[in-house]
Amino acid sequence: SDVCSSDLALRPQDAGPDEGAGQDAGADFADSLAMPFVASAAMGGAVVMMVDDEPLITEVTQTYLEEAGYAHFVSCHDPRNALALMRRHRPSLVLLDLMIPEVSGFTVLEQARADAELQYIPIIVLTSASGPETKLRALELGATEFLSKPVDPSELVLRVRNTLAFKLYQDRLANVDPLTGFANRQTFMRQ
Repeated sequence: SDVCSSDLALRPQDAGPDEGAGQDAGADFADSLAMPFVASAAMGGAVVMMVDDEPLITEVTQTYLEEAGYAHFVSCHDPRNALALMRRHRPSLVLLDLMIPEVSGFTVLEQARADAELQYIPIIVLTSASGPETKLRALELGATEFLSKPVDPSELVLRVRNTLAFKLYQDRLANVDPLTGFANRQTFMRQ
């Protein structure tokens, strides 16, 4: 099957330790601003979508992320279905292989960036094609990150965590009134 769903969440301990003692007031203030966003990511259950024609690769990648505390996943082994699955599941981020049959990963990336509903979903390219031309083309088309296979599990987990934290912050800036802390007018107009 092309879809396999479960839960993705950052564990609360991944949000970082409470570091109040021994820091200056500026660092405490910065931490107080940043930590709620990461903690919100832990509670929100972000969804990671993996687009790769090799089921073994998606299983291994999912295992790496599960060991880091992630739990919600959508797998797509047929790239012709990738955009439809992105629209249906609204993933928090996509891990995309470029070297896939039928429709290239470049095409999926380009179409996602051209689609008003999908253009802001972070896409991390995870591929065995790691030449400089490939990397530059993927980044020019709007890839958020570029990782080469075989991927180091620690780097994968950190890149996913950092990308999700940045996306959460970006969404907060776009959807929350900074003065009141409540949903802004644009958010109400979309609903």
